[in-house]
Amino acid sequence: MRSYRQIRPLRMFAVACAAAALTAVAAAPAHSAPMYPASLPDNFYSQPPNSASAKPGDILAVRPMPAPPLFFNTDVVQIKFRTTSSTGKPMAAVTTVLSPHNAPVDGPILSYQHI
Repeated sequence: MRSYRQIRPLRMFAVACAAAALTAVAAAPAHSAPMYPASLPDNFYSQPPNSASAKPGDILAVRPMPAPPLFFNTDVVQIKFRTTSSTGKPMAAVTTVLSPHNAPVDGPILSYQHI
């Protein structure tokens, strides 16, 4: 069993780390406007010129992709669709759909959204 003298430096270190983390968070400037990620060099992710005339949910582009490692017998498709930003403006978003071969028609599905 550790004595109080052995635990005290660890406790002091934990308190110092927590204080540093809180200071970093408190010092961060508050943003009133939403922050969007920078565009990737792949043109598929760029905002198409016709997105404003499309309705929310309309498909703007589709492309097949290679299956990730260990996803055998799976079709992968990326879909670009029209959506609305948090400020009410039209924008494009992309989702990736993985479809396993021989999956039952009424079988379960898994949906994952990373925000």
